[in-house]
Amino acid sequence: MVWTQFRRLLLGTMVEIFQGQGISTDVAELELDFHEGSEFKVPRLDNYMRFKGHVRAPLSAPLSDGTIATLERDLRQVWPDLLRVVKIPIGDRLENVKNRVRVQATPEELRIEFDLVAD
Repeated sequence: MVWTQFRRLLLGTMVEIFQGQGISTDVAELELDFHEGSEFKVPRLDNYMRFKGHVRAPLSAPLSDGTIATLERDLRQVWPDLLRVVKIPIGDRLENVKNRVRVQATPEELRIEFDLVAD
């Protein structure tokens, strides 16, 4: 259930950012994969989340260097923004521990590697 919620949240965020940047991609072809090492624990005493993985999107047109830089900047802000609104059962706050995002683009494909940790 939690993985499904975060998958939808991250995919929806990607689509919003792509639209805002004018990045043309086929939404039906977007791929989000959580890699080994991802973990989600939100019990009452030990809150911890790590989302490690990638997003792949086919491109309809190549991206400029400026668009890639702006996309990476916007993606780096997503994790702290999400953590500000996540509600934990006992009122505890998740703090940003790691926020690594790397954007790579070829003329045909956009690939975003992420490693996001909160504790």
